[in-house]
Amino acid sequence: MRCAASFFHPLDLWIFREAGLRDGEMPPMGQWKKVLGKTDFSQRHSDLLILRGGHAGREILVKKIKCQVAADYIRRYLGRSQASREYHASRILLSLDVRCPEPLAYGINLSPFGPYESLFVCEYLSRYVNAADFLARNGDATLRLSLIQAAALDLARIHAHGYFHRDSHFGNILCDPSNPGAIAWIDNDVKKTGTISPEDELLAFDRFGKAIRRKIMTESEWESFRRTYSKDLQRISKGNTDG
Repeated sequence: MRCAASFFHPLDLWIFREAGLRDGEMPPMGQWKKVLGKTDFSQRHSDLLILRGGHAGREILVKKIKCQVAADYIRRYLGRSQASREYHASRILLSLDVRCPEPLAYGINLSPFGPYESLFVCEYLSRYVNAADFLARNGDATLRLSLIQAAALDLARIHAHGYFHRDSHFGNILCDPSNPGAIAWIDNDVKKTGTISPEDELLAFDRFGKAIRRKIMTESEWESFRRTYSKDLQRISKGNTDG
């Protein structure tokens, strides 16, 4: 853990935790204001920057996160910033053999000033595309099914180990377009439940079921998703019990 001075506002006070970064992957602290002032693309509540050409050869994604709800202004002081939640949730998913971009670091802005509440730093998967966009544009039944079943398997794995993903849907999954069964989860936030309730399952199904309402997934594909989930949930849960 280390502290730093302002990056975006004169009164900013950032605290960083770095775990997976290698030497040369991030710019020196003195250059951060210039580097982080750039944005390669934006989401609704965050600006994203891609760092290329580090000494270690990986591409790095820096997600600059704005407060989304009033609680975000308080939660950062309680160790629950958006970036810290995504960092720890991603590490949990990796421990469950659920792929996501490797979490590398996160930063929290202790000052109430400045445009960003926190920063999340992770591996950048340059070949991958958004899974919802893939389903909307690709008509190959075999490729589509490999993606849909991979998502169902991962969801079953998360639930079987007693976790619940707070925002699970195809829009928060990336896939390799040449091998869409290779998926990675993003915007992660999970909670430990111990056992998954029927209400949690229904909520997860409702979120994935949006793909039908958006007409990017067919009824038969949805049935395949549900069958795969049910089968794998039983298999993984039984393996956990036997173990």
